[in-house]
Amino acid sequence: MESNKEDKHKRLAIIIPYRDRFEHLKQFMPYMVNYLKGYNYQIFVIHQKNDDLFNRAGLFNIGFDLVKNYFDYFCFHDIDLLPEESDYSYPTRPAHLSQRCSQFSYKRK
Repeated sequence: MESNKEDKHKRLAIIIPYRDRFEHLKQFMPYMVNYLKGYNYQIFVIHQKNDDLFNRAGLFNIGFDLVKNYFDYFCFHDIDLLPEESDYSYPTRPAHLSQRCSQFSYKRK
């Protein structure tokens, strides 16, 4: 991924769809706070409270609509994925950060 590491002043919004994953949330938040040291970011957990089918895309859209005017770039993240080597710097183009996951033995799915 091409990024501009000089743009530390750019504001990053991390948008997470969420429902019934409290154990994941307890691990995710402190991990990300440590992982993102030096970045200008805010994490938004968008909670679906009803018992309908989980609407991940709808929650991403809601989160984006809430913060789009206040941030320079956006990361749509899952609560159960923790980065190991991802670069959250301001990108020069759209990027996919989770190309390899430990749950798939670090192979592309």
